[in-house]
Amino acid sequence: KSWSVANGLTALSTLSFGSIYLSLIFMVLVGTILALQQISMGEKGRYNYSILKKMGVDDTAIQRLVNRELFIAFFVPCIIPVALVVVTAILANTFFGQLILMANVIPIYTMVTLAVFFIVYIAYFAVTHAIYKTIVI
Repeated sequence: KSWSVANGLTALSTLSFGSIYLSLIFMVLVGTILALQQISMGEKGRYNYSILKKMGVDDTAIQRLVNRELFIAFFVPCIIPVALVVVTAILANTFFGQLILMANVIPIYTMVTLAVFFIVYIAYFAVTHAIYKTIVI
């Protein structure tokens, strides 16, 4: 029985490492694509915000619009994947929770994974926000 448990844990560790590696690659890819897309739209944004300034909109309102624009561009695409991860974790815990030796391992690791995802994603957002504000304003 101990050989089966050790073998199962080895297989689970191997699959987990591959999944984590792939998810990091996709996360960096998505963050880079979103950042580049927003930065490339900076020239059009500069023109649009200069028109708003000429119409009499103050700088704080323009900065709020820039923040809202970047927030929508970055965090609205996260809603469905995060919801899917949470639902998948709940279902996996329901079906496989009894087979795993440690209690509540799936919800704990799901929260850790989401925390790492949001830390990296917020870092991409912060860098993109700083560059976009420099270009636009």
